[in-house]
Amino acid sequence: MDERTKENMEMSITRLEEEIKQAKDQLWRMLLNGESIEKVVNVKSYIRYLENEKKKTSH
Repeated sequence: MDERTKENMEMSITRLEEEIKQAKDQLWRMLLNGESIEKVVNVKSYIRYLENEKKKTSH
């Protein structure tokens, strides 16, 4: 793997980590505001998807 590919992969992982953090913050806000369980489950599923993408990217 060349240096450029490695840098791009690290940027992708960083971007995914930030998106996961934002989604988790949103999840807590939704829970505190009493959002419907369907919306909360959708955000939780999205977080799980992002975490799986991060695992794929880092391997």
